[in-house]
Amino acid sequence: MEEKIIKIVKGIGIATIYLIALFFTDFLGHYLLSKPTVAFRNDLLCIYFHLNWLSFFFLAVTLCPVGFSFVKKRWAKPLRFINALNLILLICILIFAQPYTTAAEMEENYLEHKDDMEKLVRYVNASAKHNTELVYKLKEIDSWNCKEKGTIKQLMEKANVKEIKITTRPDTCTIDADLVYKYFGKSSRYFYVIRINAKILNKDVTYPHKGAPYLNYNDSVAITYDDSFFSCPRFPDYSEFVKKLQARRNKQIFSGQ
Repeated sequence: MEEKIIKIVKGIGIATIYLIALFFTDFLGHYLLSKPTVAFRNDLLCIYFHLNWLSFFFLAVTLCPVGFSFVKKRWAKPLRFINALNLILLICILIFAQPYTTAAEMEENYLEHKDDMEKLVRYVNASAKHNTELVYKLKEIDSWNCKEKGTIKQLMEKANVKEIKITTRPDTCTIDADLVYKYFGKSSRYFYVIRINAKILNKDVTYPHKGAPYLNYNDSVAITYDDSFFSCPRFPDYSEFVKKLQARRNKQIFSGQ
């Protein structure tokens, strides 16, 4: 009876170690496919080397299977293969991590392509009925099937836009559009929120959105990103960019513009 219990416990232990090692493989593989930034790489190293509960998790994931694979020869080969794969994935993340996406980078891109962005928004809006929502992704548009979509694709390429999501409002004639600058992973995005034909009452600035992570660049444009767990890293220059925008607004108020 005791031997049977011991075998069951050993079986559960072996299965647990396999699952932990495979989970770590899936975790690293996911972020490698997500094209991790330098910010994530640095966070990963901090998590690994700092003494908190996540550190113990990563140490257990990497060290326990390694030690087990040397102690139990029967399970050594498959576990060593998983550990080698984990090591390769980790090295790939550390080497191929993308540079930060900064607010200043998105500002520079907007200033370079703002006229093309407005042309794109107005063209897509002209083809839509009132109170409708349209979404076009550059990688999904086949320019050969439809002349209209072919034109949209050309305008998106010229505006350096990966995706456009647009809504029309019949009561105010205001056009709201999200223009994706970069993807992070499969669905997370760095993007611009642009509002055209917005009414500015008494010359007061009406920003597209309020609160973080929105950076209201002016009265019709905001720079932002998808802010959720395991989503886009925050702009590393967020605080500096907020101060820059505030200084510019104070200057405009002082000069009476």
